[in-house]
Amino acid sequence: MANINVLYVDNVRKMGYHEAAFSPAEKAVWPEAPGGFSFLKDPQRDGAERRRGETKRGNEAERGWTRMKKVGIVMGSDSDLPVVKKAADQLKALEIPFEAHVYSAHRTPEEARAFAASAREKGFGVIIAAAGMAAHLAGALAANTTLPVIGIPCQGPCMDGLDALLSTVQMPTGIPVATVAVNGGANAALLAAQILAVEDAGLAAKLDEKRRADAAAVLEKDAGIGARLQTTKIQNHA
Repeated sequence: MANINVLYVDNVRKMGYHEAAFSPAEKAVWPEAPGGFSFLKDPQRDGAERRRGETKRGNEAERGWTRMKKVGIVMGSDSDLPVVKKAADQLKALEIPFEAHVYSAHRTPEEARAFAASAREKGFGVIIAAAGMAAHLAGALAANTTLPVIGIPCQGPCMDGLDALLSTVQMPTGIPVATVAVNGGANAALLAAQILAVEDAGLAAKLDEKRRADAAAVLEKDAGIGARLQTTKIQNHA
C-alpha cells in the first residue's frame, strides 16, 4: 500500500478536530488544544500517539468534537504525481487532511475497489482520482462508493489529454464523476474542499477568504497594467 501521507494541521484542528466545544478555560489551560501533534503519517500505524492524545483530550462525544473528513487521493501511476501534487498543495493550504495512494483501475483492480468500498467508514468525505490515457480510475472508484468522486484527467503522450478527459467525463447514468480540466489538480482540491465545506463553517470561511485574496491579486495586477504597457511601448520604440 503506497500511503504517501496523512496531514493533520497545526492549529485548532490538530488531529483533525474542530474547535467548537472548547471553553475559554480549556483554551487557557491547554492552549495547544485539541492536539499536541501536527503531523501523523498514519493514524493506525501511529495508534499509540493518537491514543495518548485522545486520553489527554478526554471523551470526544462529551466534548462535542467532530473529526474533519479526509480527502482520498488515488492516482493510477506515480507518473501522475506532478498533477496530484497540485491537489495536495492546495489541500495543505486549506489545512484539509488527506491520504494518497497509487492504485490502477486495470493493474490493481481489487485494491482500488477495496479502497473505494471502505472509504466512508475510514473517515473520507471525498475521493480525487487522477489518471491518464484510458482513464477509468475515477469511474472504477465511483462504482464502489457513493462518496463524491472527482476525476482529474492527466495529459499523456497522445491526444494532449483528450483521451483521458473523455474517459473520465463520459460516465453512465447512475455513476457520476465530477471531472475537472486536464491536469486540473488544484481545482480538484478546491472542489473537494467546497464539498466538505457544506458541513464545515470554518472551511467555508477559508474558501471565502481565498476567493477574496484571489480577487485582490487580480485587481492589483489591473492597477499596474497601464504602467506596464507604457513601459513596454517605450522599450519597443527605443
